Amino acid sequence: MSTAPARPPRLIVGLGNPGAEYSETRHNAGFWFCERLADTLGVRLAHESCFNGLVANAREAGMWLLMPQTFMNRSGQAVGALARFYRNEPTVPIGDLYAACFM
Repeated sequence: MSTAPARPPRLIVGLGNPGAEYSETRHNAGFWFCERLADTLGVRLAHESCFNGLVANAREAGMWLLMPQTFMNRSGQAVGALARFYRNEPTVPIGDLYAACFM
């Protein structure tokens, strides 16, 4: 009987731009998606400075949630830091494609 290695938790990344002036723009649909997913999973996103973002560990669902608090063009810094630390592959919902779901 062979045992497959444990699959690392999935990393779901919600992209957006931090700050109140961007909170209602369609470019923050990734943030909205991540916030709704956190609510659905019953987890709280909390600031983690070492990952430059808001992070939640949804253990029961086998996933991490990340909302980078860098601007979109620098979100790779936050995604890379968390993905390397926990050795997981990121899944990034395409923000603008989800905007219609929330507007």
